[in-house]
Amino acid sequence: MSKKIFIRYILSTVFLMTLTVAFLGCNNIFSNSFKEENTRTYLKVGVSSASRTAIPEFSVSSINDFNFTLTGKGPGASDFAVLTDDPTGNPTGEYEGLASLTGAAFPIDLGEWTFKLTATKEGTVLSDEISKEITSGQNSINFNLKWEDTNLDTTQKGSLSFTLNFSTAPNSSSVTYVTTELLKYSSSTRDYETLKPEVSIGFSDGKVIYAPSDLDAGNYKLLVRLYGNDSNTNNADPILLLTWTEFAIITGGQESIGNRTVFTLNELYTINWYNLELSGVSSPDTLPGCYSRYILCPSIPTLIIL
Repeated sequence: MSKKIFIRYILSTVFLMTLTVAFLGCNNIFSNSFKEENTRTYLKVGVSSASRTAIPEFSVSSINDFNFTLTGKGPGASDFAVLTDDPTGNPTGEYEGLASLTGAAFPIDLGEWTFKLTATKEGTVLSDEISKEITSGQNSINFNLKWEDTNLDTTQKGSLSFTLNFSTAPNSSSVTYVTTELLKYSSSTRDYETLKPEVSIGFSDGKVIYAPSDLDAGNYKLLVRLYGNDSNTNNADPILLLTWTEFAIITGGQESIGNRTVFTLNELYTINWYNLELSGVSSPDTLPGCYSRYILCPSIPTLIIL
């Protein structure tokens, strides 16, 4: 091998080794960046049924345009601190509008946390507090904002006027009866407790109107359930088509109003008695989508015994 060829060989080898090292280095940087992005621990915030809150008539009509502040107390901390997705551009941690809050991602440390979300507008203060164990990756938390007790007039009774309109739903004629259940929030148990048990109420023209009065000031949850029956059988057992949840804030001397429209109900499947003896099937569980003594199998009508 000549000296010139030998030198070329050495230079080519060094060049190839340099390219390999550079490629591995870039690949490692990309890998670490990808790993860091996908293992980043952060918190996403939601507000349950934000548009389903009946509030006193004198107040703002929606909580969607309140100003929001999220605070948290992490492992070993004794006080709440403001949390923000951008400490430099948003040092106060105040978010204008619900959309800006739910669109933010809050960097967070691992461990047991207690979070408090506060919403304010025109003297109205709503808040909720939740504890959660934070793990690696994305964590989600949903608040149900309630009126601060200090803003409620407890010297008088209040009332609720709620209307649920399902007349435009394609299968609205399938609804045969409606029930309501009213629950009141208890600060001692930090949960909702039944105030008015589930009871059947009348409806007409695809509308439900529920208007209880003489309610103590506080935070409530209303459950409206729409039921139907399968007209193709003699089965009298009801089918739950929809459960609507409406939150309500009641204050003395005021009426809290909520008017909602439902554009679709859950599909009303054909449910028939299933005769095991005639079918020769040992258990309805062997049929996909079939439950207990009934079958819920609209996709396999040939297996339905009428």
